[in-house]
Amino acid sequence: MKAELHCHTNVSDCPLSIDEVLNLAIANEVTHLAITNHDTTKGLQEAIIRGKRYGVVVIPGIEISAFDFDRGRRVHILGYFIEPGHKAIESLCQPIVERRHKLSYEMVQRLISAGYSITWERLDISPL
Repeated sequence: MKAELHCHTNVSDCPLSIDEVLNLAIANEVTHLAITNHDTTKGLQEAIIRGKRYGVVVIPGIEISAFDFDRGRRVHILGYFIEPGHKAIESLCQPIVERRHKLSYEMVQRLISAGYSITWERLDISPL
């Protein structure tokens, strides 16, 4: 058995689709793969189903963004064997996702104001 316990897909901040991630896992002889996208369970059910087709056990996970007030820095908390779509997880993560999306939009607007030739639509950033 070979496991990878911290992996993202294009639902989060990785450019690879679940199929591409699974192919990469197979190429590296990974048999158990935890999908731990940032602050969302979106796509986990499909990942589990696709993993079975590929012969890879997909462990439903999440990477929750948090803040360590004692140390004054951002931290990420990994969770494993979570229930995709669980109300408690969704209610915890939705404000985080909305804030990140808003900040991303503001950053893009600053780049446009600085003279960069980009558009929000071209970046293919959509709220989760």
